[in-house]
Amino acid sequence: MLKKKKSSVCAVILAAGTGSRMENATPKQLLPLKGQCILERVIHQVLKHPFEQIIVVVGHEADALKQKTKIDSARVQWLTNEDYLRGQSTSFLTGLRNVRPSISSAMVFLGDQPFILDTTIAAIFKHGASKSEREAAGFVIQPCFKEVPGHPVYWGNIQTLSLSDLSGDRGGLQLMKTVRKEAMEVEDPFISFDIDTPEDFTSAKRMAHYLT
Repeated sequence: MLKKKKSSVCAVILAAGTGSRMENATPKQLLPLKGQCILERVIHQVLKHPFEQIIVVVGHEADALKQKTKIDSARVQWLTNEDYLRGQSTSFLTGLRNVRPSISSAMVFLGDQPFILDTTIAAIFKHGASKSEREAAGFVIQPCFKEVPGHPVYWGNIQTLSLSDLSGDRGGLQLMKTVRKEAMEVEDPFISFDIDTPEDFTSAKRMAHYLT
């Protein structure tokens, strides 16, 4: 009887954007949210889960983000995407191309989504890891809340995916069209709440007061 392969998972956190819609001199990733900056909250939340590697992709104000984000974990690896002005998909490709070869799958998070429920992350992780152990081909699992898609997105068996021909701002969307995609319904409205505008940040501060 063949031994079932054990799935290993990397978290990729995309935090390279300029946050131009925020209209703030401080990078939005460093805006304070109840004692931590937004990006710190995201990373600390991801650290609660058994990811073997955690890649944080930065670009705009990369040095400031690395210096001012207080993270002390050997699992966390910072990567700078020099092409960040070409869009989020370049950060996605930077992250996936640097997942260790021994790791089978990746979950992609956004660095401005600080309220995704731990139960949501755990459920996607468990479902994706189980699917990776059963199947050999690449696949995608995207959470949805009331039919609205969001993050984190699970990319299964990434070593089978062809990343070498992908480029530009639509690389991730281009790749998603080449693999089987599964929508996973979750009871979590925060999978699609990201902090893009001053109004979003005002709402986030209000939510942080009640949620944490």
